[in-house]
Amino acid sequence: MSSHASVREGAQRLLGTLAGIAVAIVVWGAFGLTPWSIAVITACGLAAGRLLRLGDSSVSVPATSLGILVVGSAVTEAFVWQRIAATALGIVVGAILSPLVGGMTPVERARWELARLSTEIARLLDRLGAGVRDGYSRDQAAQWLARSRELADDLDDAATAVDELLRQARWSLRTPVTRVTPLQQTLRALDHGAQQVNSVARSMFDATATPRSAAVPEQIAAVLTTAAEAFEAHAALVADPRAEAETGTLHELLESLRDARRRTLRTVRTEVDDTGVLVLTGSIITDIDRMAGSLERSAPALTVGVREPGPGIPAVSEVLPAVRLMWEKAKAR
Repeated sequence: MSSHASVREGAQRLLGTLAGIAVAIVVWGAFGLTPWSIAVITACGLAAGRLLRLGDSSVSVPATSLGILVVGSAVTEAFVWQRIAATALGIVVGAILSPLVGGMTPVERARWELARLSTEIARLLDRLGAGVRDGYSRDQAAQWLARSRELADDLDDAATAVDELLRQARWSLRTPVTRVTPLQQTLRALDHGAQQVNSVARSMFDATATPRSAAVPEQIAAVLTTAAEAFEAHAALVADPRAEAETGTLHELLESLRDARRRTLRTVRTEVDDTGVLVLTGSIITDIDRMAGSLERSAPALTVGVREPGPGIPAVSEVLPAVRLMWEKAKAR
């Protein structure tokens, strides 16, 4: 958790504590200590947490209120202030220690999660390619399909890390918001890649699970293996954007992927007369084409649903250079 996240969640908890104290005092004063007052406090506390948009900290409102009921007459003004001071102290300690405990900055964490997702896609594609080349069973295909669906969890982790980086960048002195944009684009590309590998795994599973269905031709193996290498190179590039060699490697692999695609289509059309096999090959090749387009950021679908940044409060890192320039001009006069 970043310092910004610690402050944000700590502030939500502090606000929940204050709301819980207020709810307890109001309901207790109006109804006294009865089973009905406990029910009213719980309901009002949860409602207050929702109205204040406290998220997971919403539960702290009724929890604090019920805790005050347990303490009863021991609640004093000093107790209330001690409770508030303890929560505020927790916010300060969390903000200071969060970067030290996490071991990674928000930027490093976001890159690590994105690289891990790209690596997992590469590993699954490599297994699919080996399965097509060496032959595979229905149970293996089912495992691959299940793993492709589990990529959604890895995608959620990466999305959380990028979103946290964006929140932190708005208040950071060193991380501009524009630095997050490439990572958001990478996340969108990997989202599409995860969907396409799931489609390939589904096609391979159906080929073994559906009676009298077309088999996946062995020639597809080379395309899947090359796609796996491309995602592996992409993972290395995401982890270290300064690795220029990885950029060249990724471009070369994408070109190799297109060559393998053309050779595979030509070979299958020449050697196979089964219409079902041709349709299945075309479906998998289309998924591979979309993966390649996502990795090189040329796929038109990547721009769909992208919101243009509208007017809003500028980030701290964007304001400071302007303030510094105005200060220097003022001193020059």
